[in-house]
Amino acid sequence: MSEINLELLKLFCMVAETGKIYKAAESLYISQPAVTQGIKKLEEQLGGSLFHRTPKGVVLTDQGKSLYSFIKPSIDTLDNVPNKFSQYINLDEGKLSLKCGNSMGHAILFEPLKKFMRDYPKIQIEISSGLSSDSIEDIANGKVDMAIITLPFNNTKDNVEIIKYKPIKQVFYSTKEYLCKNNIDIDDINQVKNCTLIVPSKKSNTGTALYNYFKENNIDFFSHIISSNSTRKNIVESGIGIGVGIESFLENTDLVISKIKLPTLNVGIAVQKKDIASYATLKLLEYILKED
Repeated sequence: MSEINLELLKLFCMVAETGKIYKAAESLYISQPAVTQGIKKLEEQLGGSLFHRTPKGVVLTDQGKSLYSFIKPSIDTLDNVPNKFSQYINLDEGKLSLKCGNSMGHAILFEPLKKFMRDYPKIQIEISSGLSSDSIEDIANGKVDMAIITLPFNNTKDNVEIIKYKPIKQVFYSTKEYLCKNNIDIDDINQVKNCTLIVPSKKSNTGTALYNYFKENNIDFFSHIISSNSTRKNIVESGIGIGVGIESFLENTDLVISKIKLPTLNVGIAVQKKDIASYATLKLLEYILKED
């Protein structure tokens, strides 16, 4: 059997649905003889009759009914391809998978994401957290569209691009109760260093920068509790000690923020390279960089 032309199958479906040769011809903007010849050619290729001819038009044979039920869903899907593609381009449909810690989200992602969702409400968003190395691996494998990571980061993935964002301000912070109870001036580094400190791990980029800051300034200190950024905030709010965190993550709270100048946190936005990134990813990236 020779390969069947897709246009012949579309023509067959139109005749089956209208029940008349002339109506199918009008719908397809071709002549009636062209429709008749097309059906005849398809019947010859398949080796069987598809329609009964009647004075009132045409009616599907049993073989024709079977063929129609088999190919109609596929024809509809193919006909909908331009519309579906247009929906993705116009961001009327789609998904975005993001990786970002809670504090990083407050500092970088949440405000532009709110504006993005206002303009493109039909995009489904999934947000999770994870290590920078795992996030980059997921982006390279197409499992994640975007990740917020700390820098520097040694990117070895050819299909992943990391865009440097503006530095993020870090601060010491604590509750008023803890400071008053222990008579601590949170703007005095010599008093802060002797407190119960809740800090990031030395293995993290954030922790490395903090430990280097103390070392360069000849400040001896002891980290009593090591935890993630969002957990540090919860521990500090319980009145245990003084934490280190991203300033914007602490906005609209009753926590007291130190004026001591800490090293800024360098941040990157990781995405698939622009020739393969989705339209939704590139549009969200545009919103984020507008905030930079």
